[in-house]
Amino acid sequence: MLNKSDYDNKCKMLLSDKSTYKWMGYNPTSGFRKKAVKLIGDLFVSHAIKSDLKRILDPPSEPTIPAFYGLPKVHKPEPVPLRPIVSCIHSVTYNLAKFAARILGPLVGRSLHHVRNTKDFVDKIKGLQLPDTETIISFDVTALFTSIPVEAALQAVKYKLLHDSTLEKRTNLSVKQLVDIVDLCLSTTYFSYGGVFY
Repeated sequence: MLNKSDYDNKCKMLLSDKSTYKWMGYNPTSGFRKKAVKLIGDLFVSHAIKSDLKRILDPPSEPTIPAFYGLPKVHKPEPVPLRPIVSCIHSVTYNLAKFAARILGPLVGRSLHHVRNTKDFVDKIKGLQLPDTETIISFDVTALFTSIPVEAALQAVKYKLLHDSTLEKRTNLSVKQLVDIVDLCLSTTYFSYGGVFY
């Protein structure tokens, strides 16, 4: 249990970090919706998608505004910090993001350095012998999503798609069209909390 005013203060404290969040004086939903509708319309006009997929990808006429909330990190000592979450269900790019994730999903884990979970990590280092001059360390990443440079992420997506020999089995969209979809999803990162837009 968390006192409502304590929860609200913790959320506001997170949102006061100006290096991570930027206050907006308006609701940008309609502008982002127009961009999504244009992108999806262009895909349809170029025959990259058919009308049934267009209907699925089109944003709702009144999309949900992404909502910020915090999950208490109960495994941490007092005062319990919050893990920031933004729910984008039924937002402008919700269906586009699900579509892109389905296409990009098979590319995840195709690296020698990929670790699926803690058990996978333990299995990989089992029997590892380190010289006395070396040690294993662990870094705790904070604000991971907001720390990823969008342009670098888009270049990584483009590179992976260009080198994916199975892409045409999952979609007939071009790499550029897919990168445009991911770009829109990654640049439509706004939300509201307490009636204020960030």
